[in-house]
Amino acid sequence: MASGQSTTTPTPWPVVAQGVALAGAAALAWHVSLNDGPWQLAIAGYLLGAVVSVFLLTLYRSINSLRRSKSFRRNPRLDRTGQLIAVCGLVVGLYCGYLVATELAKW
Repeated sequence: MASGQSTTTPTPWPVVAQGVALAGAAALAWHVSLNDGPWQLAIAGYLLGAVVSVFLLTLYRSINSLRRSKSFRRNPRLDRTGQLIAVCGLVVGLYCGYLVATELAKW
């Protein structure tokens, strides 16, 4: 590498935001499962888990695909973490969807 050239690394904020969305979705799912809150919170949990976490992974990947250059250094650990959070977000989101569906079935 030339002496004036610095390396760039992936920006971690989408993965951090994914983690926050997953934690929020899990908290809402837990809250609704214990009958401590209204079932409408499960809709927000679904959106946070299944939609927002996957969107943020897509955003992370698109930002990193724009930065392809000789000085760009990928971070495989951050890539895998984003994928794992997205999968967990889908699972929690589907559970929240199940909570909503069972509540609507009672009507």
